Amino acid sequence: MEDVSYCDFSSPSLPMLSTGSIDIRANTLGDDPALGMYPTIDMTRDPFGEMKFYPQNQLQPGERVTIGDTTFTQTDASIFQISRGGSVATMTDGVLTTDMEKADGVASSGQKCGEVETYTGPANVVVSQDGTDCAVAQQVMTDYFAPGAKTGGSAAIFMSEQGWECSRGPVLSGWEEIGANQLGQCTDRRGGTGTVVAVPSAW
Repeated sequence: MEDVSYCDFSSPSLPMLSTGSIDIRANTLGDDPALGMYPTIDMTRDPFGEMKFYPQNQLQPGERVTIGDTTFTQTDASIFQISRGGSVATMTDGVLTTDMEKADGVASSGQKCGEVETYTGPANVVVSQDGTDCAVAQQVMTDYFAPGAKTGGSAAIFMSEQGWECSRGPVLSGWEEIGANQLGQCTDRRGGTGTVVAVPSAW
């Protein structure tokens, strides 16, 4: 994953993330061109210390500002939204949710095919390889996380009826490289083109 950009958050606070040995509260919102927006940890900002945040121009309810290709919107007192390209992050009463542009048919990297309920909660089924057939990819990812799905090994490998292989896959930029942080990933192994990743949508 490349070209990841970030947006600092201090209030309302972002969720806790696991580093393997301890949990640290996320202090940054990352935006990956292929996987969308997500909370992460910027260790250069001293997550163990006091957050220093000095807003210069805080948006009021109903106000919106665009900087470069990113738009910040304060819908009302309880809803704040950041949108960039097809990715959107919304903070509602302190709860962060993320969404992406939905595609039909053959999709490009950075679009989503739909949603799926994973072991840890809801996730967007996000395309990470151009030319992915969303209808097939969505069904495969749903089957992978279905109760009773037959998976093997520590990587939770699953072979679908459609000839796709699923397993634990990438870790979001800034996240600790541990199994608990690996995202579910499914790839077409029939010789075709297609890869999707289950990216959490509620934090």
